[in-house]
Amino acid sequence: MLIHLATVVYYTHAYLLDKKDGIYNDRSAWYLKHKKYIYTRQIIYTLIGIYIAFFKCKIFDLLASSNILYWVLILVTLFFCSFYYLPTILSKKKNIIRTSGYLKSISIAWVWAIATCVIPIWLLGKFNLMVANIPFWFHFIQLFLFIFILAVLFDVKDINRDKQELVNTIAVKMGKDEIPKKIVLPILIICAIIAIVETYLIDEPILVLWTQLLLMVLIYWVSKLIMGIRSILYNIILIDGLMIIKVILSSIFLWS
Repeated sequence: MLIHLATVVYYTHAYLLDKKDGIYNDRSAWYLKHKKYIYTRQIIYTLIGIYIAFFKCKIFDLLASSNILYWVLILVTLFFCSFYYLPTILSKKKNIIRTSGYLKSISIAWVWAIATCVIPIWLLGKFNLMVANIPFWFHFIQLFLFIFILAVLFDVKDINRDKQELVNTIAVKMGKDEIPKKIVLPILIICAIIAIVETYLIDEPILVLWTQLLLMVLIYWVSKLIMGIRSILYNIILIDGLMIIKVILSSIFLWS
């Protein structure tokens, strides 16, 4: 619940920054039309999130008992979160992260890998035990690369808007037709190698490997498919669908 609330508040804030005279799509237009409702929801979600963090999850106690590695991971994550939207003096009021295509996608992948792999374990008070766990780090790296690909694909639908707003995403710099073979395919090959090494080193069932390879094939197929899709809705459904499929495939293995 805490991660969900923080995510909604954080991403909603970005759309509240849109102006009527800006370059926006139907999604941004909806946020502009319902600003009063959105502001009210932001306040409510923030208050609930603070209550859960301090009184249910006992954040201060967890931080006090965390090792130096966790502090480093969180500080890097907070940096990415803080400067993803805010301009900095060093960049002459231009956003360093969002104007750098690779850094933008890397920051998204990093934050989500931390949020979905590290923080849940930390909130259970088990992160210190997982530091020396090799499968944990294999999973973290694979998750980071998976989300990096999705972050790149998400930017395809916003190429025209990003060009006008001088947001240099990978899709803008490279062109959408080059993404499947120059970004997606090389990363999937790396993921396949990691999966094979993981299966060999920790003697995982071969079903785990085949499950991961199946997901990689689906990712590449979707990366080719969305290049010809203009609808934001279908684009999001396909990319979010990969997340759902990943969960389903992983769950089938765990239940078996």
